[in-house]
Amino acid sequence: MGKTFLLLILAVLVWGPEIGPSASAHPVSCLRTAAADSTISQTISLISDSAIYSDISEMQSFLTRRWDRTNRENVFQWLMSKFEEAGISDVQTDTFRVNGILEKNIVATIPGKLIPQSVIIVGGHFDSYNSRWPDQAPGADDNASGTAAAIEMARVLEAVNYEPSATLKFIGFAAEEAGLRGSENYAQGAYYAGMDIKLMMNYDMIGYRNLLESDRNFYVITYPGSEACSDLYAEMASDYTSLTPVFTDLYMGQSDSWSFYEMGYKTLFAMEEDFNPYYHSANDLIDSLDIHYAGEIVKAGLATLLVLDQVPPLISGLNILDRGTGNALLARPQNVPLPDFSSYRVYIGRQAGNYDSSFLSASGDIEINGLAAGTRYHIGVSMVDMLGLESEIVEKSAVPLNVPLPPSGLTVSSTTSGPMLQWVPNREMDIKGYNVYRKAAREMSYGLLKFVLHPDTVFTDSTKPRDSWSYFVTALDSSGNGSTPSDTLEFIPASVLGINETHPLGFMLEQNYPNPFNPSTVIRYALPGRTVTSLRIYNMLGQEVAAFADEVKNAGSYEVSWNAGGLPGGIYICCLKTLYGRMVRSMLLLR
Repeated sequence: MGKTFLLLILAVLVWGPEIGPSASAHPVSCLRTAAADSTISQTISLISDSAIYSDISEMQSFLTRRWDRTNRENVFQWLMSKFEEAGISDVQTDTFRVNGILEKNIVATIPGKLIPQSVIIVGGHFDSYNSRWPDQAPGADDNASGTAAAIEMARVLEAVNYEPSATLKFIGFAAEEAGLRGSENYAQGAYYAGMDIKLMMNYDMIGYRNLLESDRNFYVITYPGSEACSDLYAEMASDYTSLTPVFTDLYMGQSDSWSFYEMGYKTLFAMEEDFNPYYHSANDLIDSLDIHYAGEIVKAGLATLLVLDQVPPLISGLNILDRGTGNALLARPQNVPLPDFSSYRVYIGRQAGNYDSSFLSASGDIEINGLAAGTRYHIGVSMVDMLGLESEIVEKSAVPLNVPLPPSGLTVSSTTSGPMLQWVPNREMDIKGYNVYRKAAREMSYGLLKFVLHPDTVFTDSTKPRDSWSYFVTALDSSGNGSTPSDTLEFIPASVLGINETHPLGFMLEQNYPNPFNPSTVIRYALPGRTVTSLRIYNMLGQEVAAFADEVKNAGSYEVSWNAGGLPGGIYICCLKTLYGRMVRSMLLLR
């Protein structure tokens, strides 16, 4: 089966790549054709309870699969052979060590045909645990059941000769019971290798159900940023199985999905609702499991995979530019490779996720006209392929204006040539340039000092100051409209302060390293002379989140380390203020 396997339209609003504070998250909405429903039903009907039972039984027969037992190589080989028997030719090991002991994740790969660089992972850990009797850890539910789920999904897809759009990886994770070590090793390696993981679907303990109760509930553990994926999984369970999905944030950090969530990937985690009373004991046996219940959870997962695999990837970012005319915006989506790309669909509304109109455009520069000046618009953009399948929507908001916004991020620093001003380029498309204004401390008003042609945003005042000077900048568009002033900054030369000492680096705030970071980064700065110094970090709402210096410091180089543990991912602003001026740097915290 190729791309025509599944005809559906999926419109999902979720957190996409970092696109600024105006991005927003919204519930999933999935519209499927009758043909799509029929094809999904036919495929997931091949999920076999007897095959799941057989795999769990065989894993239980090892008696223990504890990560530090001498039989672990037999377990590795068994799992590799199961994926190979399913028909997957590419089965590899991902090795790492725990306390000097060699461990192996088992990775079975079905290559993608259209977007092979995009990856969907289905996984569960295959090790088991019993602290009291290490050689008596059959682990039927924890987690032979989750490993059997991954094997069975792979088996069915190979049985129907499914040709995925994205690359599918079915992974048995080792040493989960040693502290998520296998998934941590793989997720971190994937992140630093730049792997584009569309979703990690995790199964852990999916076979136990209290048979004395009539409900057929199961947990969908939902991670922040992956709500739409969890919603879709729950919808598949409701549509195609007899199960009732229950959303929860319990157990978020207690299984392999957590390792991928920590690296910023979207994750799903399915688990039984009734916690197995034989957990981590010699009595965690297949006789206590409801295999049909486990099979239903696997069916919901396979349906979810089929839907997600067929939709195009979401765009990697979105820029919304103000035309400067008061009635138009320009959308510039940052594309990802899609061989059967057809067009973009552009949504327009005045509320986040609530659109009044939409249209298609094949251009990467998308004109949005007929807007009202001064009104905030929410613009959503998705990709559409040749079959009409639609990706998730990335949304950003902007306001069309007649008059430019004031320049932002103004800093002034000391150089051998004189005070140097820098600011952030305006995003309006009709900016002609910037006017720089200056006044001395004894003067009553500002005078125009220089016109700087856009896109240049640096100006050095070569006149040697003998007093404190203040500066601000305005933006000017091609129609002659001028903005209101930027922030005003004061510059006091070292001679006025009576400072003779100098530092070879001058006044400088370096870019933090690493950047992006998670959760720690290093900030370095230099001072040319003795000065009152303030180093603070703010979030995008302007709220102070950290402070490192508020004191008099001598000339020299300085370094501080910031641990952002407990803060949400996003952009943060580092601000250095001294008598020599003010400098800022933006920093990206990834979660």
